[in-house]
Amino acid sequence: RARLKVIEDLDRGRRAYPYFMNDLVRSVPAGVRVRSLRTTGGGGSPFKLDIAAEARTNEDIRAWIKKMEDSGRFTGMELGAVATQESAAGSQRSFTLTAVHTPQF
Repeated sequence: RARLKVIEDLDRGRRAYPYFMNDLVRSVPAGVRVRSLRTTGGGGSPFKLDIAAEARTNEDIRAWIKKMEDSGRFTGMELGAVATQESAAGSQRSFTLTAVHTPQF
């Protein structure tokens, strides 16, 4: 029974990442670019996300966080410091975001 439970947990965890990536891709607005993503935990249970991203505007950042919250799959959003960089092409905002994703199969 213990071995069967381990196999079931591994199978459930393996399915979590495709569901997570689908949820994440649907939540990212056009003005945001994800630079890096790190996950901790998983195995069919909620896992923590550490995201570094860039956005064109503060509104793009707000829209992304709102969309994640509204999905019901992301919780505990914490926005880190937002750094604005000016260039000839316009301004760019770099930021970090942490959240928890709960897979729903």
